[in-house]
Amino acid sequence: MVDENPAMAFLVRVGEGGGDAGRRKPGEGLNASLFPGQIIANNRYSGLSVSELEKRGVRVFRIATDPIDGTTKTVLSESSALTALLITEGEIQTVPDVYMEKLTLDSIAARRGLTTNDPLDKVVQGLADSHHVVPNHLNGFSLKRDRHPIQALLGLGINMVGDSDGDLLPGLMPGVQPGVYDNGFPLHAMLGDTGGAAEYLIAATANQWAGGESHGRFVSADGMKNRGWEGRYDFTTEDIRVIKEAGLQANKNYPIDELVDTSNGLAVFGGITSNSHFPHLSGVYVGDNYAQVDVIKVGSSGRVTKKRFWFDFKAPIATMVENFNPVTETLMKCDIRDVRGELRSILANPSRTERLHREITLSLYQIFSIQEGGKFALIEEKMRELGDERIQAIVSNLMELQPDWFV
Repeated sequence: MVDENPAMAFLVRVGEGGGDAGRRKPGEGLNASLFPGQIIANNRYSGLSVSELEKRGVRVFRIATDPIDGTTKTVLSESSALTALLITEGEIQTVPDVYMEKLTLDSIAARRGLTTNDPLDKVVQGLADSHHVVPNHLNGFSLKRDRHPIQALLGLGINMVGDSDGDLLPGLMPGVQPGVYDNGFPLHAMLGDTGGAAEYLIAATANQWAGGESHGRFVSADGMKNRGWEGRYDFTTEDIRVIKEAGLQANKNYPIDELVDTSNGLAVFGGITSNSHFPHLSGVYVGDNYAQVDVIKVGSSGRVTKKRFWFDFKAPIATMVENFNPVTETLMKCDIRDVRGELRSILANPSRTERLHREITLSLYQIFSIQEGGKFALIEEKMRELGDERIQAIVSNLMELQPDWFV
């Protein structure tokens, strides 16, 4: 997008990038990730700060992304895996890699004063009172995790519809209410659930736009590991440090509009596999000469729309699959002694060369600083800390074979 429109750029506020540079998951090549603070701009503006971009008349949008919600489900082709993106011209708070307790409410229970500061029995009773029903006419959601108080919630009378993986879309459903479960009720709330803060920001903002209400509060993964739900506020010293460094507080309920400027923006949810919670969201379908993708859009106006996109292949499907495979995957799977030869083969193809540059930018961001003009400056200390012989071989050979990429 920024290639065609240089007057637009994106600042990543919440992404998946983190940990060691070039982090990998089992069976994968380099795991290209968008990371907080990364600026995506036209090549002519490479290396410029947000303020410098804005001085040049470039509109800088803030984004929060969760590339795959339900990694295991994606690999196993199980239901309810999706990808999500939040875009706004306002500010998005960068949140630390700490779990959050999430409370999302539908439009009827919204603005009734319920927050994560309230005990679960008060939340359930508040939901029931706002709907003028007994709790067993309500559906709540939380992931099926030992740390979550599912049995306690069932004891309070509310029905619980859980899932083994993926709590992003259920954080949007109370506001949208796209359908009903087998018991004939929609999802009224997500409660007693903890998980990644990135998912909270994206789904909670969309839920708020759709008429619901969303709250979050930091919790301790170590505390819950030791004492379950009751230990969620047993913060470690490291938890406190990380939360404070982000300019946030550990023992505080955060309505979503304290973390995201909800005045304008757009949230997009794309189906990877068919969805058990959102019946209108189908998974990706790949035909002989095309691919089909379903996308749900939620705007700050409150409008919810679903679109289906078709992508025609310009080449046979086998060629398309090869083109979509990361270039770096070849480098990570070959014998380390063959890295230089593989690099030569990649660099002989202009399109693969361009893709390699992009993948290196995304995957090895911690060992390079990006200079003006898009050139890489190697941070040798970070390279030594990484201690990965294969990545060292890739970088050293690339610096010799493609010196114009480096300062």
